[in-house]
Amino acid sequence: VGCILAEMLGRTPLFPGKDYVAMLRMVVSVCGLPTEEDHAEIGGKAAKLLAGLPATKRVKWHLKYPSACPQALSLLDLVLQMNPEKRISAAEAIRHPFLLELHDPEDEPDAIPCRGFDFDRKSLSTSRLRQMIADEAEEYQDKTPQQGGLSRIV
Repeated sequence: VGCILAEMLGRTPLFPGKDYVAMLRMVVSVCGLPTEEDHAEIGGKAAKLLAGLPATKRVKWHLKYPSACPQALSLLDLVLQMNPEKRISAAEAIRHPFLLELHDPEDEPDAIPCRGFDFDRKSLSTSRLRQMIADEAEEYQDKTPQQGGLSRIV
């Protein structure tokens, strides 16, 4: 979400890297080198690469996006956190002043918990996969007499 917001503000990709090493270096050059506390959340190759990077500070968003309003920059700062524990949640973000005009508590249901990805471990035919997708979509579709459901696309 943070990258998309940054792209909207700057009209260009925030991290146009070619591989994970280039991307990680770009992230650090913009978001700053993670703190020791943040390192606990990072593992594997990324942790080793970060250990070899020079200390950098987070960019000042108002200098990077001078025409953006302060509320947009505030939200950007909250969503572009390296440590997910420090990142603003979707529920908090929708109540942020930048999104105030879009906020409608009556029309913002909480996400349905993920049911898992057991289907990913099964070998399925194309027709069975299509049927499963249609069945899943039907669960969330508003059914009215005018709508024929999704069975016609399977």
